[in-house]
Amino acid sequence: MNDLEDLIFFGSNEDNQVEFNEEDEIEFNEEDEIESSDEDGEAESNNEDKTKSNKENEEPFETKTCEILGRIYNTKKDILNVLQEIARLSGFAVTVKSSGHRHFHIQCKRGGQPRNTSNLTVDARKRKRMSKRCGCPYLVKAVPRDSKWKIAEVVNKHNHSKAKDARVFHEHRQLTREAKRTAVQMLKAGAKPSTIYEAIRDENGEPTATRRDILNLSSRIYISEENSSMEALIIGMEKRGYTVRRETQKDGRIKHLFFCHENSVKAARRFPKVILADATYKTNVYKLPFVNFVGISNLGVDRLQTFGIAGAWISDESEKSYSWVVEQLATIIFSNTFSNVFVTDNDAALIGALKKNFSSI
Repeated sequence: MNDLEDLIFFGSNEDNQVEFNEEDEIEFNEEDEIESSDEDGEAESNNEDKTKSNKENEEPFETKTCEILGRIYNTKKDILNVLQEIARLSGFAVTVKSSGHRHFHIQCKRGGQPRNTSNLTVDARKRKRMSKRCGCPYLVKAVPRDSKWKIAEVVNKHNHSKAKDARVFHEHRQLTREAKRTAVQMLKAGAKPSTIYEAIRDENGEPTATRRDILNLSSRIYISEENSSMEALIIGMEKRGYTVRRETQKDGRIKHLFFCHENSVKAARRFPKVILADATYKTNVYKLPFVNFVGISNLGVDRLQTFGIAGAWISDESEKSYSWVVEQLATIIFSNTFSNVFVTDNDAALIGALKKNFSSI
């Protein structure tokens, strides 16, 4: 029995128990992590399908996927892992088309049509690479069956050629735990991607990743460490009596960070008449604008003195960013108290944000 036949019989028939080797679970740790990934249909390699003319030379093919029809698997992960390995041996890759409580559909990664949501022409595009999507009809449908999943339908046709090397698809370049551990250690030690690329070749001397994969891994490590450092800062501030608010980007990075101390909040509510608002630029290690709010009091002295109210790091100097900061100031500190005067420079974005959140000025 060859490798492909071994995979086909990985599933059970309706009378047999499904067995799944947990050591094979490299990509997914939770079933909920399986989501639709239409965006993954974009080009993976500069070596294939760079022009439309290439598609005219495609050679359609079929695989033995149809032989899993009717078989039952424990989870969606089992199905996806089996189909992904069949795809690797057959020269293509699969991705989740849609997933729900009552269905699980997997398509060829070249299924669907190229999207052009911005209605751009080829000449107007900044990225000239062609999409790999070509409407491939390959489709596998699974339905729930007694707390398991049954393969209910298989469309086993492809309208394109097999990939000469399945590693053009990132799904087939997943690093083993050992290789990933080695790459992470070398990245943290300052090794160059080209050096790591050579160090993590497999036992046959074949590359297990591209240099781009290693650069992406480096970015994820940086974001993770940056977020961990920021989390530690926030926890430390909260323990010291600070109220902290943040807004994050899609990748989890901190976009804006607002903070104020409980003593400053009390002082600001007692002396809300005049507030100084200003932004300093690139004076911190992150080169981010820092917005500073300062109050004025005459408590216990014979002359006026200033005190800090709140501060915030923002990602840019737009009115939208300033509005987020001023909104935190208004809701956390001045929810029941109104400031009469704000003193600031002639920054139109900051002035607009203040007027938007403080109707009294």
